[in-house]
Amino acid sequence: MIVCIDVKKLRSEVRYEDTDGCGRKYPHIYGLVNRDAVTMVLPFLRDADGHYVKNQELAEFADQ
Repeated sequence: MIVCIDVKKLRSEVRYEDTDGCGRKYPHIYGLVNRDAVTMVLPFLRDADGHYVKNQELAEFADQ
């Protein structure tokens, strides 16, 4: 599942880290996620080959 979070509402610390050395930084939350910070919960969609398929709800966000 994909949990969409409004980091402005999040009470815990967020650090953007490249923990596996892939060259991309991803957000890591250090602490609890307060419910009012969660904006959507979506299924993690995959195609027949097992590759991620972008959810329609996320279409407005550019791939990075």
